[in-house]
Amino acid sequence: MAIGVPVVIFAIAVLPQLWWLFLGALAILVVLMLNAGTIKRAGAQGEDATLKVLSTLPDSYFILNQLMIPSAGGRSGFSEMDFVVVGPNGLFVIEVKNNNSRIAGSEEDREWVIHKVGRRGTPYSSHMKNPIKQVKGQIWALTNFLKERRHKAWIDGIVYFSHPQCQVEVRGTPSVRILQHRGLVDCIVNHQPKFPPRNPGRIADDLAA
Repeated sequence: MAIGVPVVIFAIAVLPQLWWLFLGALAILVVLMLNAGTIKRAGAQGEDATLKVLSTLPDSYFILNQLMIPSAGGRSGFSEMDFVVVGPNGLFVIEVKNNNSRIAGSEEDREWVIHKVGRRGTPYSSHMKNPIKQVKGQIWALTNFLKERRHKAWIDGIVYFSHPQCQVEVRGTPSVRILQHRGLVDCIVNHQPKFPPRNPGRIADDLAA
């Protein structure tokens, strides 16, 4: 009994504190999961909207969505691409962003800044991966993939901000096209490549395989 009393006292004093710590950690985990779910839903909505836009391309263009290409530089061994469009005038790697905020950055930045306004009107900021670097990495992976299959085609990168309320401020002159909500189809159709692909249909088949 002499040993049991201190144990009971310890349990009464400490366990409630541990319980509140557990509840606090659980609440943080739930918030993080909800935020991740919101980001995924927003991304999916952006890709759905972009697919509707790309569906208006002429029949000579092939559209591939959520393409996984082997890449030694990727964490999972693959490079995931939102869209790859294969057409008579080239290949286009399209990275879709569905942010509805003001975004600022340059090609050299590691991350871009997202400026937001909270529900109570309080401004705050967060960060996103540099989409230009993302696209350039995807182009590198796709180029190697095509070389292994003896395809020769010029690949262009496009960062497409699909949300109509998004405002993008890019410092300097980017090496890939940055489009805000409009002009995606015209950008693709009117593009003049350095050299066109020899067999777009075969390239699309190899990518889809």
